[in-house]
Amino acid sequence: RKGRCGRVRDGVCVRLYEEEELLERPEFTDPEIRRSSLAGVILRMKSLGLPEIEEFPFLDPPAPKAVSEGYRTLREVGALDKEKQLTESGWEMARLPVDPRLGRMLIEARKEGCLAEVLPIVAALESNDAKERPAEKAREADAAHARWKDAESDFTGILRMWKDVSAFRDERGRWRMNALRKFCGPLFLNARRVVEWGNVAGELRDLLEREWKVKIGEIGKDFAGQGGYATIHKALLSGVPRQFGLWDRENKAYRSAGGGFFAVFPGSGLFGAPKRWEWVMAMELVETSKLYARRVARIDPQWVEEVAPHLCTNRYGEAHWDEGQGAVYGKQSVICGGLPVVVGRRVHYGRVDPKAAHGIFLREGVVGGGLRRKCRFLDRMEELREELQLIEQKLRRPGGLWSDDAVLQFFEERVPGEINTAAAFHKWCETHEDRLIMSVGDVVAEDLEDMGLDGYPDKVRHEGDEYAIYYHAAAGERDDGVTLGVHVDQLPKLPDWLPAWGVDGDLEERAEILLRSLPKDFRRVCQPIASVAQGFADLWQYAPK
Repeated sequence: RKGRCGRVRDGVCVRLYEEEELLERPEFTDPEIRRSSLAGVILRMKSLGLPEIEEFPFLDPPAPKAVSEGYRTLREVGALDKEKQLTESGWEMARLPVDPRLGRMLIEARKEGCLAEVLPIVAALESNDAKERPAEKAREADAAHARWKDAESDFTGILRMWKDVSAFRDERGRWRMNALRKFCGPLFLNARRVVEWGNVAGELRDLLEREWKVKIGEIGKDFAGQGGYATIHKALLSGVPRQFGLWDRENKAYRSAGGGFFAVFPGSGLFGAPKRWEWVMAMELVETSKLYARRVARIDPQWVEEVAPHLCTNRYGEAHWDEGQGAVYGKQSVICGGLPVVVGRRVHYGRVDPKAAHGIFLREGVVGGGLRRKCRFLDRMEELREELQLIEQKLRRPGGLWSDDAVLQFFEERVPGEINTAAAFHKWCETHEDRLIMSVGDVVAEDLEDMGLDGYPDKVRHEGDEYAIYYHAAAGERDDGVTLGVHVDQLPKLPDWLPAWGVDGDLEERAEILLRSLPKDFRRVCQPIASVAQGFADLWQYAPK
């Protein structure tokens, strides 16, 4: 009605929502302690030595979920350790009059040497947006604001705007308001908010120079260059280390580190850009019709590991012996929030898992022949390997005597567990190599003298000539079995029966084959054939030659 709230005449009351919905709403607005982020409150309480927030006697205690979220935020930005105690960075953040996330950005900017560039961005995040977009002139406003859009980073656009408006300050830092208003009007900027932005930046500059004993200069000319871009955005990412995403081609959206998907907000310079960046960070995630990322920038995923190693987990695999480097190397993957920020990084495996590296070094480097430098014990090992492998061929037991596992066990029992590189091993061998000289008994549990090796000679003599004998156990192959080596000059003197006779070691098996090939009537009187064949072989062994 007329007279209430400045009304000059009676009007019409329009209900924006149903009366039932109005009656269901709380009578009073929730206290701010129950609506705001508690990260700053927890940080300040800890720095002042007050009781834990869960124990503090608030008139309106905050919800447990909000408390947990506050602790999680402080843990993300490195203000608290695992025991919920303030870190060195946490104490510094507590002294800054800004949100802990923004404080973390300033601390990282000091480390990266880009305080002059990050300071105006933090001030912009602390202030109201200076850009205006009236509904009736939205298209004109968008066209005017396009001068500050950047296809890589919305934060670079903020710095460009800062440089433009900073030109309207005199030598003493005071604003030339008339000129500023003339500049802001056509560009749809709110001059009052620009001044507010500048004042916040000035107050922060004075505070930081006083607290940190630093001199903050002006923005560098190459702040958008590759080096400047990286340092600025690493500093910004440190404050929101989980608010980044990887482009998902299947879902046509960014997969976020916290799970789910988000899209770039239409007002961002990255929206509709010719090139879609694979990795982006977002200062804000706002849910309307869907989850949108506002104030977005392209990032290198490895920056996440640099600014927030405490949020990353490492996975290692593909460990192998590198003969050229004389060490065990593997592949490292770094995961943050379920996203692979580093994939396939080559790492020295001995620093990751010394025990596993020791085993790979012995298996692939020592036993597998991956050591480039020659050693006495290696020469002896190769001699022994060749000797036993020849016996295996004679006995038709490939792999039955020489065992890499047995050899590996031999070295495991003698080489210290901390050795996993060629350099360390050779140094140790200077005084301990004798311990590695291997004998047959170290590898083979059986006694070679009981294997009847006399029946498998390396050569045979006949009428003054000597013929070499070769053994190869490869069933189905052309050279399988025993081969008699004959020089072309010896062929005329070679009797026909000699190649067919074989060697004494195979005599029992050959006799059994011949007995089983006899006609049934003869075969019947030779039962049991296996015993008869064995008896024949024994008689032949002890018969005079």
